[in-house]
Amino acid sequence: AALIALGCDEIVMHEEAKLGDCGIMLTDENGQFHYVPEKELSFLIPSLESLAKAKGYPPALVKGMVQKELVVREVLDKKTGRITFMSDDEMANRDMSGFEVRRIVKDKDNFLTVTGNVAVTLDLAKEQVDNLDGVKAIYGLEDKELLVMTPTWVDTLIVILNSPFMSVILIVGGILGLYTELKMPGVLLPGVIAGLCF
Repeated sequence: AALIALGCDEIVMHEEAKLGDCGIMLTDENGQFHYVPEKELSFLIPSLESLAKAKGYPPALVKGMVQKELVVREVLDKKTGRITFMSDDEMANRDMSGFEVRRIVKDKDNFLTVTGNVAVTLDLAKEQVDNLDGVKAIYGLEDKELLVMTPTWVDTLIVILNSPFMSVILIVGGILGLYTELKMPGVLLPGVIAGLCF
């Protein structure tokens, strides 16, 4: 969801909302989730960097949401007084004499995850609001009715059907229905049940 949000021109967040931790996960042969090694993310990093630049977000912070080992620091440009964010790799490949390193924003071994108020200070979010009325006020939509998307019964059904417990129930039901249909051909109902379960 964070990568989708970063595709927006502006992000408005609630104080308790979280943005970040875009580590890509895969399952291994045992069904266990694990993060994709950073070496295998090389195809994604240039795209993220160009997305961040196009939307006006600090590229180092966006990369920090995907790269666990990346260290990102807050840096002050002494000439302009502008605060920016750089990774240790960027700082190593640049003349830093005109810059003052202030603090570590994202340390090693963690994905960058920020709350609403921190996202505003890091230039990842435009504003922080307390409720939907705050969003309406920012964009001048006080007299408009906004459609708020909530999960429907279909979304809830998908979550339930994808749960491990329900997967076991469906497999057992399918096997029992198939077995019953083979033992009593022509009854049809067990075959339909097996088809629905599988």
